[in-house]
Amino acid sequence: MLNCEKKPADEFVEVEEINYEGNRILIVHSYDAENKGVIANNTGLLSALDESGIEYKIFYMDTKRKTSEEFKLNAALDAKQTIEEYKPDVVITFDDNAFKYLIMPYYRDSELPVVFAGIDWDVSIYDAPYSNTTGMISVALVTQLIEYLSEYAGGDRIAWLGPDSLTSRKQTKAYEEILGIEMSTYYVNNFEDWKSTFLLLQTDADKVIHSGILTGMEDWDEKDAEEFVFANIKVPIGTVNKPIMSCSILGFVKVASEQGEWAVQTSLEIINGKSPSDIPVTQNKQGEIIVNLDLAEKLDIAFSADILKNAQIYSEE
Repeated sequence: MLNCEKKPADEFVEVEEINYEGNRILIVHSYDAENKGVIANNTGLLSALDESGIEYKIFYMDTKRKTSEEFKLNAALDAKQTIEEYKPDVVITFDDNAFKYLIMPYYRDSELPVVFAGIDWDVSIYDAPYSNTTGMISVALVTQLIEYLSEYAGGDRIAWLGPDSLTSRKQTKAYEEILGIEMSTYYVNNFEDWKSTFLLLQTDADKVIHSGILTGMEDWDEKDAEEFVFANIKVPIGTVNKPIMSCSILGFVKVASEQGEWAVQTSLEIINGKSPSDIPVTQNKQGEIIVNLDLAEKLDIAFSADILKNAQIYSEE
């Protein structure tokens, strides 16, 4: 792992011997159950939940595939009804839409404790945290990615390529304003749009940051995308999202299980009596390097020993 910081031993209460019979946690995912990011987040989340023995339920808003404002508003109302019927002790939300459309309008400063995860960079755009919330901000390892991509690039022109969405625009704004990265941004709306923009960037950029959110587009075809990139790639392409590694040569990615594990342990702390307002908002600290050797070979790139000794090798499996 890269930049991995272990949690202090006393950061969380020990939960193994506590009986959580009668307690409930509701998890609200912004996206659908088949989304790769959701699947990755659920790895740590469900493991920690099952280990604790607490009762839980998961609600999927599915707002990545179905993007109309009306659908998002209705999905939030459905999630609200689930909360009212299930009566959880704590709600865990993942990604922006669950917080924006559910927590902000209906549970801001309420008595219901909320632990958020996966909100990129800054929760203050929702005037949060509230008195009843705490969470883990999601921060990308993009500066490290660019530093390494620059070793294999023929110039300094940086381009970002991803879907046209709230999360995408929030990410790129953070890259530019918080990290001070000068780059061109390209937002696409469908698979064919991505293809044509990808081709353009093989001559109009020296290195490309590939957004993993692309894989959540409704018409995304992973096999077709992988073959298309292999046939047309001319400049080094990196990502901070594991789902798009089939179309990138290098990834500096977050450890997805970190957010879910933290959210569960924090929720159990709250059930044990701690106030959300007494738990500081934090950010992810763990990371890992992934290399796609097939695409690297296509560009005649030989990764340094420094990268390879710390990297995972991407494979379709």
